[in-house]
Amino acid sequence: MSHTPITLKEIEKFEVKTKNLQQARHLQQLKVLLPSLPPYVFKYFQRNRKRSATTLFNYSNDYKLFFNFLLDNSWVLEQFEKLNVQINSPADIPFSILADLPLQEAEEFQGYLEGKYEPRTVNRRISALKSLFNYLTQKSEDPITKEPFFYRNVFAKIETTKVSTDPVKRADSFEQKIYKGNEDLRFLDFVAAEYEKSLSTIQLRFFLRDKYRDLAILSLFLGSGLRLSELTFLQLEDINFEENLLGVYRKGQSGKVYVTVNPRSMDELKEYLHTRTENYGCAADEKHVFFTRYKGSYSPLSTRSIQDLVEKYSKAFNANKRLTPHKLRHTFATKHWTANKDLIGLQTQLGHTSSEITSSYTHVGKDKQHKNLENMDKLED
Repeated sequence: MSHTPITLKEIEKFEVKTKNLQQARHLQQLKVLLPSLPPYVFKYFQRNRKRSATTLFNYSNDYKLFFNFLLDNSWVLEQFEKLNVQINSPADIPFSILADLPLQEAEEFQGYLEGKYEPRTVNRRISALKSLFNYLTQKSEDPITKEPFFYRNVFAKIETTKVSTDPVKRADSFEQKIYKGNEDLRFLDFVAAEYEKSLSTIQLRFFLRDKYRDLAILSLFLGSGLRLSELTFLQLEDINFEENLLGVYRKGQSGKVYVTVNPRSMDELKEYLHTRTENYGCAADEKHVFFTRYKGSYSPLSTRSIQDLVEKYSKAFNANKRLTPHKLRHTFATKHWTANKDLIGLQTQLGHTSSEITSSYTHVGKDKQHKNLENMDKLED
């Protein structure tokens, strides 16, 4: 029915190449996640050691989401009853469930994703499952039969949504989901002075503890265009206040890269660091800039925690425009281009490997188009 559970010793021995500190941490986080996944997923990861630790860690989160979905799926629950087995966690789900999973249930999972995530994220998660199912149906080998674990690949029947690569269309899409003009500054001012007015006494106590930390996080996204992963793993030694620089590990880079940050954001960061020890009880030289404490030790604040706080504050600011860290990055990029018209500088700032990606921000938005036409009309007067 299911494979022998993987042992902690096997997990500890699992290694993939790590080019930088961020990938090394993702490998450790992957090892923490592995026991919560079925053992055949671990076999898949062993087969794919050439992939980066970051890619496998992202896949592990995609698979965890999928298996948790299965645990709440009515068809799957019926199969558990027929098999007379008790399933307590995703790790207990036998591959026979995947072998018999109806197309309707796979499509239901895709619909579940589409209700929560953007098309590119949905496509990436479906692609991760296609890769896992391809391994299970073609490249795996049962130790007894010497055959693949099963042959029916239901996710081969799932079509991903075509996402337009037209930079103009992408720019139009960005424009509806980001802060425009000085809306980003008004958002930060709202968090600094207005947000707390709507809180209960208990909520206010926790907000005041986290206020400077949260403002620093929001301001860094809006003042530098950092990726979520880059901000998450920021360390004290990465900060250069004299030159307003932050050292980060970027995609495709083997070493640390220094990113320029606007002065207001660095001031917010400095304010947070001044209050960090008093508010959180950590040592002044605690290496993680944004952290969580568990059993006396510190680790980076999780990406989920940062995503949640961005959504919380953006929802409070404007219920019709709930932003993500990625949308704050888009806000910064669009504002940078509008102010400077410097494609190479923006590409460097964002850490893009291709100017084609960066060019999404260079197309004139609808507001500007309307203004241009109004200016043309004025010439006729």
